[in-house]
Amino acid sequence: MRHRLTRIFGLGLLPLILAFAVLADVAPLGAQGAMPSIALQSGLPAGEVALKGLTLRLEMAKEPEYGEDAPHLTLLQDGRPVVSLFGTPDGFGVPQGSARFIEMDASNDTPEIFFTSYSGGAHCCTQAYAVTKLADGRWQAVDLGAFDGDGLHPEDIDGDGLAEVAAPDQRFLYAFDCYACSAAPQQIFALHQGTIRDVSREARFAKAQAAWLAQLREWREQAADDAFSPGFFAGYVAQSALVGKGAQAWSEMLAAYDPKLDAGFEMCPGQPFPGDCPTNRMVTVGYPEALMSFLLDAGYGF
Repeated sequence: MRHRLTRIFGLGLLPLILAFAVLADVAPLGAQGAMPSIALQSGLPAGEVALKGLTLRLEMAKEPEYGEDAPHLTLLQDGRPVVSLFGTPDGFGVPQGSARFIEMDASNDTPEIFFTSYSGGAHCCTQAYAVTKLADGRWQAVDLGAFDGDGLHPEDIDGDGLAEVAAPDQRFLYAFDCYACSAAPQQIFALHQGTIRDVSREARFAKAQAAWLAQLREWREQAADDAFSPGFFAGYVAQSALVGKGAQAWSEMLAAYDPKLDAGFEMCPGQPFPGDCPTNRMVTVGYPEALMSFLLDAGYGF
């Protein structure tokens, strides 16, 4: 067990936290919004769209590893197959998955394809890929990762005509508290030359990150009570660090923190929280020590 819970937010915050993954301050995609797309669903197990010499096919098919029905993407360039990629099966064989043409990478002369599929289950998971053309003419599927929830949508956050992907940092959702009691900082990812980069701290996204921080403050103010929440403050301090206010948020956390109510968090000596070691080697530390260890390891130092 990583930790023992003390007091948490009242349930008045729960609907706001559950809405966390779908809120963002983003610019409209403009002309990109009209690019062809496919969304499989019950009664629609296959579809095909085309753009600029590219043909995109999405259909349910048996994936080879487990033999389950899963969305399968095929990309053809001038009639020649250049990408074949399976998404994630949901375990029921229901048609699902979506793919769309979109501009994400300015380093080539073609649009990208954003492909998602959903595994189903509680708090899980949208698997996302960006399919892009490399400088040598080859096509590559870039694994963007698995994200909590069933919605992940690229948006032009900074208004430069290229879409980015924004999502809560998944590492925070169970780190210090229950899922519904946890907040998370907003990560922003951009695609360039076939590589996905974390651009969360770049100045061009300062407005979006400030808006995310404002949402966190609002949720805190709307909590059913003022009980200390380790899950909230972990995300709040991390998000504050992204906009240069980490030290201020840390002070706010310490002012709200009561060590007498802290049952402690278990971690491994000499490793970032929580670490990986036998139970008999774990030590119990206070919340501030565990949180600082976690923040530094996750890249949210200040």
